[in-house]
Amino acid sequence: MAKKLLCSHLMVRVVDLSAAVEDFRADGFRVQRPGGEAASRNALVWFDDGPTIELFVPPKGSGLLGLVIDLRYGRGAGRRLVRWSRTMGICDIVLATEGEDLQSRIADLFAGGVSFAAPVAFSRRGSDGNLVRFRCGYPRNDRLPFLMTPYDPPQARGETDHPNGARAVRVVDVEVAPADRAAFDLLTGADWRIRLRPGAITAVRSLEIEGLAVGPGSRAARHLGLAPAR
Repeated sequence: MAKKLLCSHLMVRVVDLSAAVEDFRADGFRVQRPGGEAASRNALVWFDDGPTIELFVPPKGSGLLGLVIDLRYGRGAGRRLVRWSRTMGICDIVLATEGEDLQSRIADLFAGGVSFAAPVAFSRRGSDGNLVRFRCGYPRNDRLPFLMTPYDPPQARGETDHPNGARAVRVVDVEVAPADRAAFDLLTGADWRIRLRPGAITAVRSLEIEGLAVGPGSRAARHLGLAPAR
């Protein structure tokens, strides 16, 4: 039996990574930049439990790059990159394929009606400077969550003792268009943190973070659409 797909990352698109990191640190979050403060294109907010918040800046020329990616791997990954370049804030949900073959999981989901582009291999430098590899599987519908394999080699979590009291992302509030609901249920139905409601366009609308001592008007909220945890 295939393992349940659970949310591992929440992708948050920012304009200026250094400024966004400062916003989060000013609000009491511990933030790690895996490739170093100057070199990295992403930054991570870790928790002991549940998904990681990943701040990132899309590469320059994402429109042309998206076209090239779609031509190489099939429609899905490139369209998503273009959407990221035009979106601010929470723009995607990443689902972990822990201990499973990515291609086999894609085949299972395809049988359930969710079509995918070919898997894409990535690599980046970890916090220790060594190369980290992983692969992603992108549904052809770029509004659906995508799949990601575990890091190879495995990476230790960063600091999780946030001075603002944040302990975990407890709710991911998502509006889902009617045409996307069946596929979204198939992909995320096992994760109790992801709460779906009807909407005109499929998109993450807000998060609730357990223990958070800063409010919706904080600097981090401008990036997250934060709501206080109930």
